[in-house]
Amino acid sequence: MSSYNPNIPQPNNVLSISQSQLLANFGQLNTQFSVDHSPFWTGSANGTGHHKQVTFDQAASVPSPSGTQSVIYPTVPAGYSTQEVMFANATESVQMTDSTLNASSGEGFIPGGLQVRCGSGNSNGSGITNNFSTAFPNACISVTATGRNTPLTGNILKIMGFTTTGVTVKSPEGEAIYYIAIGY
Repeated sequence: MSSYNPNIPQPNNVLSISQSQLLANFGQLNTQFSVDHSPFWTGSANGTGHHKQVTFDQAASVPSPSGTQSVIYPTVPAGYSTQEVMFANATESVQMTDSTLNASSGEGFIPGGLQVRCGSGNSNGSGITNNFSTAFPNACISVTATGRNTPLTGNILKIMGFTTTGVTVKSPEGEAIYYIAIGY
């Protein structure tokens, strides 16, 4: 198939002569429309304009929408080595994906900006501080902890405090503790 010819038709073109060029243009348009979409002339619904997927090129710069505009764009955020999908409106930009999810390190990401850290450790009776594998960039907002034997022995766990870098939990000496922290 030949490439798209933007100079067809011209006012002086005769249809019988330019028909093959017009058909080639329509074929090229269908090829382009079918990228990430249902092809234009597929089936009785004529393609209906549905997307099969959305493919992004990396944004050259972070877009700055204004007013009621919103954009979804890819970029490589600070601390990442791969593109992530971002959403931006006039007031904020929020990361929607995270390719660095890592179950073995206890890190997770919730679209919209929340992040999760989880882990475990053994208490020495006076409290143990567990450092998160990666600090929260802004704040740790909640921590929940459980002990391996706490339900059986009736021992009480106490969260002594938490920061962007870790949590301190007090439990009976030698108690294995497990925590989950949410932050952003």
